[in-house]
Amino acid sequence: MEENDDYENAHWVDAKYYPDLMIKGDDEDWFRTYLNDGDIIDIRIYFDSYQGDLQLEVYDPNGYNIVREVSYSNYDQKSISFTADNPGEYRILVYQPYDGYDIRYHLEIQINGIIGGDDPYEFNNHFEVAYDLRDYERRWLSNIHGLAVQEDEDWYMIDVTPGFQHLLVNFKFNSSLGFLQVDLYRMIDEYNIDWDAVWTNYSMTGDKKIDINCSYIDPGIYMILVRGDFTGLEYDLWWDDLRTDFRTDDNYEENDNAMFAYDLSFHQYQNLWTINGTAIQRDNDWYKIQVDPGFEHLFVELTYDYQEGALGIEIYNMYGSEVIDNWTKHDNEIISYDLPSNGTYYIRITGSYTGNIYSLRWETWETYTEEMIPGYDIFILIAALFGVVMLFTLKWKKNNKYL
Repeated sequence: MEENDDYENAHWVDAKYYPDLMIKGDDEDWFRTYLNDGDIIDIRIYFDSYQGDLQLEVYDPNGYNIVREVSYSNYDQKSISFTADNPGEYRILVYQPYDGYDIRYHLEIQINGIIGGDDPYEFNNHFEVAYDLRDYERRWLSNIHGLAVQEDEDWYMIDVTPGFQHLLVNFKFNSSLGFLQVDLYRMIDEYNIDWDAVWTNYSMTGDKKIDINCSYIDPGIYMILVRGDFTGLEYDLWWDDLRTDFRTDDNYEENDNAMFAYDLSFHQYQNLWTINGTAIQRDNDWYKIQVDPGFEHLFVELTYDYQEGALGIEIYNMYGSEVIDNWTKHDNEIISYDLPSNGTYYIRITGSYTGNIYSLRWETWETYTEEMIPGYDIFILIAALFGVVMLFTLKWKKNNKYL
């Protein structure tokens, strides 16, 4: 919670139980929480009176001390309960009236009789306690801890990598059940954000999107604010920053199907980026190749960064039937396969449509045979002789281990 030793640096708290806090000497612990008009708040501190005494106070949004607990009816507990008469940030102060002791205590806050959050991402009602999504790129909330619930302001933390060109944040919700607004703020430091929103979306539809060209914003930490009509509306969220701006495509378009496949028949052994530039996977990309008689073994290499979106290779014959595919879900994919016949084939690059960049290379070989590889018999003879020598050496060492 530190450093929360004064009014300005009060730590954000919510309807929750906070165990194992400590007052050291003349230290003061300040907390803040947001209350709507009419909210009922119950605040309790639990401590061991043998360690010393603690005092509990609450200040309204104007900074006035409105409630002070002075009852000594229970030496190990102090409590305050009241109804907020205007909305805003309320401050809670815990201190000891007699300096010089280290006193451990627990803080419990209930709002409208509830302790606990409205979803697994609480308490994220302010940017200082935003839920950290920096390690959850390309993952919907529903696949992390479940759907989020908008009963108050929800803050999330993401980051934009230096040099990346595109930021995309997607939302899903049922607009017939409520309204959501999405704002994006830039983080200045741990105590401040740029209150001029980088992006605001007031759309009433059930799908919202933050879609930003990163050349217009600085890299670093950003805050997503989800707010609305506070009706408990469920929603899902997904984000990613991308190396490329996938609103533009590559020089191999329009190769979205086999009919318009980009012809690589005369580009064996060449990396795709040396032919017509780097490719971008924002939809299905098709390429055509020609396999000559006697060279039916196909080798295809796909080079890409899995962290920027999964990609896979699929091979189709001229009749549109899939022959083989490879999806390993890690960096790069390879297919090495004896095709059933020569002729026209198609390579389809598919994936997560994130605008991930990739390169592709293909070549054909003579098909594998069961004949002995030249020199293989000599290699076996040498290996066998080496094994015999090692066997005699180990036996000699075992028999003469005390020499």
